[in-house]
Amino acid sequence: MSTILRNATAWQASRITKYASVFNIGLQNTFVYRWNYFLRALFGLVPLAGTVFLWSAVFKERGGELHGYDYGSMIYYYLLIILRTNFKSQPTFGKAKSMRCSRSR
Repeated sequence: MSTILRNATAWQASRITKYASVFNIGLQNTFVYRWNYFLRALFGLVPLAGTVFLWSAVFKERGGELHGYDYGSMIYYYLLIILRTNFKSQPTFGKAKSMRCSRSR
């Protein structure tokens, strides 16, 4: 009886260890992608801040207007261009569709 109980306990322990390992790997993958997203977002702000400070200096030097644009409208235009570029450069939708529609050979 004690042998059966030990075997059952060992089997349950190995099963729990297996699921704990799978959970741990999934957790690591989740944090890798979140850290990747966070770092990309953080380092994406550096060129944005540089451009904003550059345009600020240009508009201060020119007296607040440059070829009919003021500082606010130039920053708004720049942010719209960044938004459009981000939507255009995300190829995941096309890849997901091609993966879904492809046939394995």
